[in-house]
Amino acid sequence: MKKKLVIFTIVLSSGILAMHAQPRAIGLRLGVNSAEVTFHQLMNGESNLLEIDFGTSWYSSFQGAVTYNWISNTSSGDWTTYAGLGLGGGFNWGDNSWYPGRISANGVNPTQPVKWYLTNYWTWGVVALAGIEYKIPNIPLTVSLDYRPLIGFDFGTKSNTQKFGIMYHIPGLWNFGLSARYMLM
Repeated sequence: MKKKLVIFTIVLSSGILAMHAQPRAIGLRLGVNSAEVTFHQLMNGESNLLEIDFGTSWYSSFQGAVTYNWISNTSSGDWTTYAGLGLGGGFNWGDNSWYPGRISANGVNPTQPVKWYLTNYWTWGVVALAGIEYKIPNIPLTVSLDYRPLIGFDFGTKSNTQKFGIMYHIPGLWNFGLSARYMLM
């Protein structure tokens, strides 16, 4: 047990030191359905990027996402594109009765009232990210536009039976965002 703890401590310390030696940026991301604090950590000689976002959505919830991205610099040097994959999730203390296109009580017409919806539910899923970023010359500031869909499920309590229910997470597909980040190093 002691040997495993020593190995874990060495690996964790090496990872923290490696991340500390790479440039970082912190800022705000305003999305179609969210407002988040965003953090960028360049890795592997600035060819990859770890992005961590945490904030709130406009639908009474907290949410977060972690993505590992691959970077492609342009010839000008000021523009960068990036794309990657990761995980995302959150908790909503409201309900999802407003979700469009769900199966109705009669199972045929989606414009009819729904039979049930979730309340106080968790969301978990896979996140993809694609974005373009511009570094403002002579100022340590970047501005980016990205699309970060979350493909996942909602897990919570059904409104009509108080039993466990699962639904597809519809708002995750609408997550476009505009970010501004201050470069720390």
